[in-house]
Amino acid sequence: MADVELLLLGQHDCSAAELREHAAGIRTHADLAGVAAAVPGCYHLIASVAGRTHVHGTLLGHRPVFRADVRGTAVAADRADVLAALSGSGIDESHLASHLIFPPALHPLTEEPVWHGVHSVPFGHSLVLEPDGGARCVRRWSPPVARLNAEEGAHRLREALSAAVSVRAREGRHVSCDLAGLDSTAICCLALRRGAQVTAFTAENPDPADDDLQWAERTLAGLSGARHEIIPAADMPLFYEGLHERDDVLDGPCPSESNRARHIALTRPPARSGAQVHLNGFGGDEILRGSFAHLRSLVRRRPRAALSGMRGFRTKYRWTARAMARQLLDRRSYSAWLADTAARLDDGHSLSSTTPLLGWGAQPSLMPWMTPLTRDLVRDRIHASLPVEPLSPLHGQHTDLAMMVAGARDARHYDQIARRVGIATASPFYDDHVVDAALSIDPWERITPWRFKPILQEAMRGIVPDGSLRRSTKAHWTSSQQQGLRRHRNGILEIFDDSRLAALGLVDAGALRDACLRSQSDHVHPGALDTTIACENWLRSSESARLTI
Repeated sequence: MADVELLLLGQHDCSAAELREHAAGIRTHADLAGVAAAVPGCYHLIASVAGRTHVHGTLLGHRPVFRADVRGTAVAADRADVLAALSGSGIDESHLASHLIFPPALHPLTEEPVWHGVHSVPFGHSLVLEPDGGARCVRRWSPPVARLNAEEGAHRLREALSAAVSVRAREGRHVSCDLAGLDSTAICCLALRRGAQVTAFTAENPDPADDDLQWAERTLAGLSGARHEIIPAADMPLFYEGLHERDDVLDGPCPSESNRARHIALTRPPARSGAQVHLNGFGGDEILRGSFAHLRSLVRRRPRAALSGMRGFRTKYRWTARAMARQLLDRRSYSAWLADTAARLDDGHSLSSTTPLLGWGAQPSLMPWMTPLTRDLVRDRIHASLPVEPLSPLHGQHTDLAMMVAGARDARHYDQIARRVGIATASPFYDDHVVDAALSIDPWERITPWRFKPILQEAMRGIVPDGSLRRSTKAHWTSSQQQGLRRHRNGILEIFDDSRLAALGLVDAGALRDACLRSQSDHVHPGALDTTIACENWLRSSESARLTI
């Protein structure tokens, strides 16, 4: 068709000639799905078809699409703050209040940007810009039926992940990779297999329980061709360090703001190495471990396997039989569950690792330093969103997707920070093809108390050295977080002096200060301060670097 034009923006390996071939086969909007299915990577697909402009982002929002009305015309962008500047929009305090929720993943509230009149294109949809200046959202993807067995699932995951890495790590190209846990190890080994020049980076951790470096050295002993650089523990900041030292402005609050200095320390050496892109293992946990809520559907399909799994998880995480039964018997729709959470926003201050989480998700909470205004704004937004469909009709798949969307948002913000340092990042696990492959696998093949990420282990057999595939440990940064709270408490308190959130009436400054001083107590979850720090610091940085167009 002569009136079809295609554009891909992002990480892909589709040539101009191949793109012209794809364009030749397009007749309607539905045909664009075939292009996205044929081209691996992480990119925006923009198409002009018969006078209409179609804009696809990625499924999880790693490359998002935002929309706004600018002087009567619908405009799309990949950053919400750009649209806010174009339309002259200010911050929507009710949307900002929703980003104070903990945990910071509640569909659809936390998926919306914090600006008046700026909206995210909904999950699984693309945007169509009409010739008359209007716009509409069209569904382009729905979660697949999860029916692949372990062998089929491992093969499909291997193919999808290999293609995703190949897009960034073509033969002869210089790339850098994280080399830490099993997820980043898989990415690093695939890059080497593709023939890229790989520099692997592993950060030391003073916590003696962290064995990332030992496993990284074992992995590289079984491979050839990779250069290994170790980032000394002395060069790794603690959590909460340098909260004032920022010259980047994200287009929304990042819940991992407290870890920003560490992320910069992890990306500066790859930037100095001359690598063209830095690959990480972000997303492996969300995509490959899966939600315990899958046990609900397993009870109906395979009751004996479900009972065995529940016994294993109950022992491992110290669940109580009463809590498990209460959640498994809960038949509320997502809309009903979401409506009930609005009345219980003050109930979840002491989230526990022993809570089963077999329903639609964790009870969203507002911390004790939030004001009644914040509670009312969040409740009003919940009620205004109803009725709402879950990300999937299945509890387990919905919670999987909610965590993937939240994780992809963090990875996108990290990429924005890394680009200011001087290098682009890539998170192959968040590519659409990899997500679709993982969700096509029977969840019981991914989720088991008996093995650590069994599908990834099977998928990487022959690619990752056998000894490394047997790893069942995972490093945590809890000690660094706790040390950071102790060492940088004054810095945390300082950013809440003359608090912007308090000025908006969203937090009680005195209660917040008290919480910072006693943040080691059992009354405050280790990550509960982080969403508040993210919103406070984002407000401050957006003030100092207001975007103008």
